[in-house]
Amino acid sequence: MKKRSTFFERRSIRKEANILFGSKKQGRQWMREKVMALGGQKPKDVIKTKEGAQQVRDLLGRIEYGVYS
Repeated sequence: MKKRSTFFERRSIRKEANILFGSKKQGRQWMREKVMALGGQKPKDVIKTKEGAQQVRDLLGRIEYGVYS
């Protein structure tokens, strides 16, 4: 059984996306779009598990530093 991420983990990731994409609106939009690097899943759905939350956090870091995968 996969462990669920906490509310605070999910909120932290959303804040990271808002900062990275320049606004709350843009961060929210990215969280709701299907992302190829996440197997075509939406980040908002992926962050529901601890493993998924880490995947999204890692992806945001790669985007920030220009590392494409």
